[in-house]
Amino acid sequence: MITIIATLTFKPGTGAQFAAGFPATAARVLAAEPGTLLYKLVSLRDRPDTYRVVEFYESQDAVDVHMANLRATPSTLGDLLAERPVIELHDDVS
Repeated sequence: MITIIATLTFKPGTGAQFAAGFPATAARVLAAEPGTLLYKLVSLRDRPDTYRVVEFYESQDAVDVHMANLRATPSTLGDLLAERPVIELHDDVS
């Protein structure tokens, strides 16, 4: 299993806008990408405009499908972000 943790830091006051639309995005991802096991948004308690997307994939092929879908989907995310997302890939240990 491969885990991705994407940290998204939004411009002040815009994180909630992204969070409001995330459930629909997550539903589309999970329906269209069978190798995606978890696609969940969490917020940081001490930084109100910072969120993390926690993603579990069954294989590198599933990650590749997800990344291809992201590139093919128009997004207004860039207008809301205060800085570039930080994407971390993790391998399952136990």
